[in-house]
Amino acid sequence: MSITKPTVSVVILNKDEPELMKSLDLLKLQCEALEAECIVVDASDGRMDYIGEAHPWVRWINFRPPFWRSSSIPHQRNAGVRAAQSDIVAFCDAGGEPAPDWLENLTAPLLSGKYHLVCGPIESLVPGVFGTIHDVEDGEEVESPATANYALKVSVSEDIGGFEERLFYGSDADFTWRAKAAGHPCINVRSAVMYMNWNAGKSDIQHRRSWRYGRGWARLYNLHPERHRRMLQEQPERAVYSAMIGTAPLALVSLFNRRTRILSVGWLTAIGLLLFRNRKSAKPTAVVVDHAIGAASVMVETAVQTIGELPPVLMAPDTQSPYVKELEKALQRKGVPVSRFAGPTRSKTLNILLGPLMIALARFRGVRILHIHWTFDF
Repeated sequence: MSITKPTVSVVILNKDEPELMKSLDLLKLQCEALEAECIVVDASDGRMDYIGEAHPWVRWINFRPPFWRSSSIPHQRNAGVRAAQSDIVAFCDAGGEPAPDWLENLTAPLLSGKYHLVCGPIESLVPGVFGTIHDVEDGEEVESPATANYALKVSVSEDIGGFEERLFYGSDADFTWRAKAAGHPCINVRSAVMYMNWNAGKSDIQHRRSWRYGRGWARLYNLHPERHRRMLQEQPERAVYSAMIGTAPLALVSLFNRRTRILSVGWLTAIGLLLFRNRKSAKPTAVVVDHAIGAASVMVETAVQTIGELPPVLMAPDTQSPYVKELEKALQRKGVPVSRFAGPTRSKTLNILLGPLMIALARFRGVRILHIHWTFDF
């Protein structure tokens, strides 16, 4: 498709999702009808290139994420916005199945200048943990939308500095909150429907997604202290399920003591109440498991944030060696965050003995590469 300046830029992020093929097939006619371009920001390191070759009308961007990132979603979003030739960007997920009039309906309020930031309903194709997302009236504000069905004016992204790259999952909610603070609330377009299957039949994929969402929520909580009360009001299950996980060992121990066995009964009763509360969902047990995994992730990420996250490259020891200094400067010029590690104690021998424990703790805190110049400084 050769267009001087497209009316709209559709941006899709991809890593290893062959379902992207169907999304592009459904988008082709919509893009042609609206004279829109389609951009795929692909981080698969070439594994999904065959999809781009099968869709030559798509602008394919090979994106190389930072090596220390397990997820580069906000980086890819920013890359897509920067690459867009239009003033309007519409996002959908790889594997999303847009309704036939999705693109036209979603972007019409932006093209007319009525709104600057919009989203549309996301309906699940099969029964699962998720129902309909953005299930509110047309023209109503959506507080924490998902970019699986989302469109914005590029000027909004420029105003607020794009998507927050310190986040993994949750950068769409963060973007929306900052956009609202800048005077651009996200408005629902009821007629712009996107369908997703959410991999409902693949529990391992759903569990990974739940873990990442929990981690993203904890990072959001850390970045937005002004929203703590509201976040807990909107997603109380984060606190409830975390409390259930935290008290599980106590409930287990209390089983072996007649005087405290009532605690175990109370804990099991609480599980029953949670199942009862979700009885109207398609899979109540799956919902409870999903929330429990998300809560465990919240607890782990909260621990990391409390202890303190470390850069992806750690250099030991904290030496004045010119070799270490030059290596550190070279990495920083490449945009790689680096830190040094002096050891937890003043004793060189004790620091060496504590080495395995400190390496495990460093990994937990985000270190991906440990450069050991020597076991201790001379």
